[in-house]
Amino acid sequence: MCSTRSARPAANLVLSAWSRLLLAVMCGGALGCSDELEAPDEHPLPPLVDPEAWQPTDDDPAALESHRPAAIECELGSWRLTDLGEIDVDTGACNYLALTQPAGRPVAAGSALSVRFSHLTLYDPGSTDSVGHIALAVGGDVLWERHVSIPARAKIYSEAIVVPFDIPSGMPLHLHLHNHGANEWKLHTLTAHDG
Repeated sequence: MCSTRSARPAANLVLSAWSRLLLAVMCGGALGCSDELEAPDEHPLPPLVDPEAWQPTDDDPAALESHRPAAIECELGSWRLTDLGEIDVDTGACNYLALTQPAGRPVAAGSALSVRFSHLTLYDPGSTDSVGHIALAVGGDVLWERHVSIPARAKIYSEAIVVPFDIPSGMPLHLHLHNHGANEWKLHTLTAHDG
């Protein structure tokens, strides 16, 4: 005949062990809830740029004014936003592209920006020593630029930029691109990283 007297204390012991385990987990105690674990940021900063917010502009920063041709020819659809949020530019239909938008978040001096861009094979039928130029200006200062000799093979670039000054939220950002010949460029991402 089975007795239930010895089962109850055993059950109580099991429940007591589970209670201690649950308490330890909830309190971050004996089971080692690490102090290094941090709660997710409840107020994450917005991105530096919104791919959909780029707008054409005639107001170049002074440092880039000398690049602007006398006649700008940018056909409708010569630059567009792709489904992946990239700016795609056909320089055969747009001889000079200048876009702007306000900075979507502040960036402190010493922080890093990362820019990822690419181009297909670059060529200029009328020259063997042309140059493509892509630049990012913040306010009136050119923060980053890259010159690419033409002809050139297709390439993807990932570059880091250390910001030498504070960028307040709302400061104008300027994207600049031009080259000779019918070529295709893409700005994939422009991202801020806190220092």
